[in-house]
Amino acid sequence: MVAATWGTDGSEEFNLKEHVDTIRGRLDEKDYGDIDEVSILRCLSVVSADSARRESILGLREHSNEQLELLIERARSALTRAVDFLVSQTSVVSNDFLPYERQLVLLTYIMAKQSSLSHDNHDVLKRWFWRSSFAERYRAGGEALFDEDLARALRALNGASDLGRFGSPPHRGFFVGSQFRKGAAASKAFAALLGSHHPRNITNGAHIDVGDALSTYNRREFHHLFPQKVLKEWEVSRDLISALANICMLASSENKLIRDRPPSEYIKEYRAELGDQFDEVMSSNLIPPEAVEYMLVDDFANFLDTRSAYLSDVVRDIV
Repeated sequence: MVAATWGTDGSEEFNLKEHVDTIRGRLDEKDYGDIDEVSILRCLSVVSADSARRESILGLREHSNEQLELLIERARSALTRAVDFLVSQTSVVSNDFLPYERQLVLLTYIMAKQSSLSHDNHDVLKRWFWRSSFAERYRAGGEALFDEDLARALRALNGASDLGRFGSPPHRGFFVGSQFRKGAAASKAFAALLGSHHPRNITNGAHIDVGDALSTYNRREFHHLFPQKVLKEWEVSRDLISALANICMLASSENKLIRDRPPSEYIKEYRAELGDQFDEVMSSNLIPPEAVEYMLVDDFANFLDTRSAYLSDVVRDIV
């Protein structure tokens, strides 16, 4: 659909792909330039017809060149606002860390329908984002279901719809059972969650450049609190080693300082160095004091259980 040159009103051919590429070029300035072309078509379709179904996308062929020009400009503006919302409100500073591109499509639809958003509107959309991300709402297809979500999300801005439709908050087992791996929606959502709490390096207390950590996927900016080598020596299951509950953000330069030391060693060292700032630094990484106590005695099982329960509570508060 994108590759074809679309002739519309019989007079002058309209090169849709060229305009799609232009939109992607502008989004590239915001680290969203690699958004899928079909997703942009869906954005055009929802703005034009309140639907992302294939037949609605194909229905764009019925527009005149002038109508398509206006539609593209309207969709581009809405897309830009949607990206700005994701960056400022959820710390998803790059398309690489967007759990589902359909989330961007839905936000574009909302921005096209709402010329401005109130504080309460922002709150509803943030809750929808976290809920749909951790519930893996858009893991599977379902065009009809997504069209219903468009309408329900718009109504939810006025409190007319239950956000429970978009999924339930994750239980504590989610953060133990889900592994941190590239491309996984759960990992992207978790990375954004960490970034949204303004994390500080657990080694020196310095604020982490979340934009740098999330602008492109970089494993060196994430740290296994119980190092992989240590856990392998303890014969811990591979699935548990990279559990989300065992991950925090850490600048790559600081990551090297910890290397393969067990937490009982490095946590004692950095707690002494950070002094009064220690609890605040750990809190910025969503590591509660109870979990720290288990790190100090290298109790991995109870650490996972404690931190996962805490993470579940954190997410529950924002959805």
